[in-house]
Amino acid sequence: MAEQTAPLLGLVGMPERSKHSYPHEFSGGQRQRISIVRALALRPRLIICDEAVSALDVSIQAQILNLLRELQGELGLAYLFISHGLGPVKYISDRVAVMYLGKIVETGAREALFSAPKHPYTKALLSCYPIPDPHKRDTPKLVLSGNVPSPVAPPSGCHFHERCPDARPECARREPQLRGCGHMAACHFV
Repeated sequence: MAEQTAPLLGLVGMPERSKHSYPHEFSGGQRQRISIVRALALRPRLIICDEAVSALDVSIQAQILNLLRELQGELGLAYLFISHGLGPVKYISDRVAVMYLGKIVETGAREALFSAPKHPYTKALLSCYPIPDPHKRDTPKLVLSGNVPSPVAPPSGCHFHERCPDARPECARREPQLRGCGHMAACHFV
């Protein structure tokens, strides 16, 4: 196993001497790189990245995301990238799925979803996403009212209907299914 470790450490930008260090001796970014080495040691085709950069500062996040993209190209990897951060999702993903209370409410190609969201929850999420263009800073934000329902006892029908600005009586009665072609949303009125 030691002979496999050295090249993998080099692949993620860590010195070979790192294999003799203790976990408390590494920074957050180095620990993340070591986690990537551990995953790569199994020679996977798919890596699940659950909040892979959320605990890192922005400059280290960028380094790790760039590393993941490089490894994806070099090793032919696929990622299931789970995150609450829209920036990393937009940067790393080809396809995106938005979830609300454990259900996918919208899915599609990254550009389609970010440029033309269909589901009201996705629209609300993206309206809060910082826009780097100073001319668009006054774009109105879609602020949701009410509390997030309990995932243990979600509301009937569409789980989002109690907070949805577009909700109608049908939303409380019947759960919407994902529909569309390519870019899909689970909303009765899309």
